[in-house]
Amino acid sequence: MESFLINEVKTDTNDWDSLLTRLEELYEQGADPLGQEAEKLAEDWWNRIMNLTGGDPNLIATIFSTGESLPNWKKDNCDIKTAIEQFLSPALGSYLLKQGIVPPGMEDDFK
Repeated sequence: MESFLINEVKTDTNDWDSLLTRLEELYEQGADPLGQEAEKLAEDWWNRIMNLTGGDPNLIATIFSTGESLPNWKKDNCDIKTAIEQFLSPALGSYLLKQGIVPPGMEDDFK
């Protein structure tokens, strides 16, 4: 059982690393945050969030509130912070709107 959990954590970390790498690449290439590549990234990002949280509204709200605290992130994270603010946020927002999904705790932002 323990080795299964360790492998699951490694797989999950690899999945997030892959998503972060794609985010950085698309952002650095100047891709359109509302384009097809961005939409695919947003879809994959949302699916990882759903897998991570099991769809638990409280956990999803916690993840989104972490994203809202970007101005308070350490300076070491500036590159990814900028990519999240300027690329992932609009891409994910657009994807969720197209899907009719309103994340818990974000009801006012999705009116």
